[in-house]
Amino acid sequence: MSPPHRNRRVTWTALAILAVAAGLRVAFALRKGLVLDEFHSYFHATRTSFGAFFDTLLADNHPPLSFLVLHAAQTVLGDGALALRAPAIVFGLFELVLVAQLARRLPSTRKGRLAALAMALLAASSLHVDFSTQARMYALHATCVTGLTLVLHTLATTNESVRSASALLVLWSVLGFHNHYFFVQYATVAGLATLAVVALTPALRSRLRRFVLPVIATVLLCLPWLVWGFWHQWTHALPPGGDDAGLRGLLEAFVHLFFLNVRLGGPELRPLFIGCGAAAAACGALSALRLVVSAREPAARLLAVLLTVVAFGVPLLAAVVASSLGRAGFTWHYVLPSAAALAVLLADFAGFAGPLARVRRAIVSVIGASALLLSVLNVTSRGTEDYPGAVAHVLAQHRSGDAVVSVEWQPALFPQGQPWDYYAPRLAQGEPPPRTRMSGFSVADPRDLAEAERILVLRTSLPGDQHLMQLLLERFEVASRADFGFGVEVLEFVRRHD
Repeated sequence: MSPPHRNRRVTWTALAILAVAAGLRVAFALRKGLVLDEFHSYFHATRTSFGAFFDTLLADNHPPLSFLVLHAAQTVLGDGALALRAPAIVFGLFELVLVAQLARRLPSTRKGRLAALAMALLAASSLHVDFSTQARMYALHATCVTGLTLVLHTLATTNESVRSASALLVLWSVLGFHNHYFFVQYATVAGLATLAVVALTPALRSRLRRFVLPVIATVLLCLPWLVWGFWHQWTHALPPGGDDAGLRGLLEAFVHLFFLNVRLGGPELRPLFIGCGAAAAACGALSALRLVVSAREPAARLLAVLLTVVAFGVPLLAAVVASSLGRAGFTWHYVLPSAAALAVLLADFAGFAGPLARVRRAIVSVIGASALLLSVLNVTSRGTEDYPGAVAHVLAQHRSGDAVVSVEWQPALFPQGQPWDYYAPRLAQGEPPPRTRMSGFSVADPRDLAEAERILVLRTSLPGDQHLMQLLLERFEVASRADFGFGVEVLEFVRRHD
């Protein structure tokens, strides 16, 4: 096939991958209700003034950018689920484009095919589908890390567009820091690895000075929030998010990079998904080792090091830091950016024309097909927290005189009952019943329940030893219970008359 025809085919393949990826993510956004973490973002994004915004944000553990982006989306597009999730979908699709550019730098004669394969693998990742759809900060987090990886390699190894690469280095770094603090670990490890390779490579050593001004500019632009916002958040008592630190959490994280919610496969497919997740990590590690050992050119050597530290080094470091530092956290979506580097390594594993080439291609094909299958199962499932289903159930059960309570086990800075307030007006036929006023994890005035013969409680992970539950169990008995995902349930309490 001639080069022009080959290029057109690769282009059409990439567009087809983007179309399928967009379809999966839009379907996810339309089918799945907002989860509690998304309501946390929605709360910040809908503060009535900048003063109120920063007052609540300083009591949280996140920088401001993702909430400002969500505020802009809500202002322009409205507050429907798809509108709120649109920025994440756009960021996720843009990361696929960046991954293709990164894969094109592999030392191979089939760069176009490897770029398309890397795109397809990342697009099929159920972790990427989920978190490049949520109205949270993780899609932009991953995009910033992938963009930073690409521009670090560009600035260190090419003589073209040095000014634009320097500007992009500042841009990705500033956006990443103001979007999610976990970005700092990726930026630090990838940046130090780049500087080490450049310093140890005579052909590249003179390019060290290219990094001086971008680093200074980045520090100056990040300094105001670092001194004012981050330091305030660091010193308050709110625990960090993510409690999956430890060896088991780290191993699960590598499986979940492409295979999130393996339970959806049932007893038949669950072992396949876990095995493919482990195989993806193992094949990626083998590819990283081959690239590091066999790289002859400085550009190939630096790419090998960057892919290795982003895919494996940062998750390992992050797990260690979270285990030893109380103000750090670790969970799977924090290391979502590692999926992009691992996708490129898997593409290299499949494309290396050495012994057992067909076997390697078959393994990666099975991994990709299995990941896509699990993503489809994720899209068609009811989701991890089915608030629309829970609210619809309460509305269907509600009778005149019933009390409605909506309560979530969450940091005190977030108001109770957001899922009910969001979905009840959208799902009710007419005016929805009001929910009982809350004070923390209990009702603001117990007398609000005094006249009710029946109480419908929509609760999320609220422990049974909380005052509200003790109060209800003293005067009422549980008549029914319905589950709607992880920790989300509707309890029907009826008054005791004995």
